[in-house]
Amino acid sequence: MEEAEFGIKPHQTTISRLLKRLEITHKKIKAVAAEQNQELLEQWYDDSRFWRADQIIAVDESAFNEHTGHRKYGWAPQGLPAEMKILLKRSPK
Repeated sequence: MEEAEFGIKPHQTTISRLLKRLEITHKKIKAVAAEQNQELLEQWYDDSRFWRADQIIAVDESAFNEHTGHRKYGWAPQGLPAEMKILLKRSPK
């Protein structure tokens, strides 16, 4: 898709080197309540409105829990945990 739309086809080695240079590592995800900091979440959404398509790289990882859809591992800067925000509310039965 990237090649058809943008005329580029990034190689896995190129992406790996970029992640290493940015000191981003692959680690087990820690679940964190999504409700805990709504202000920061809204700020992230506001900031992302100004990103251009050529500034975004999407990495697809298909390892996830079939029952919940949650991933077991994720990417994060070195020294920081990989966190996933989840809703802690239970659905009514």
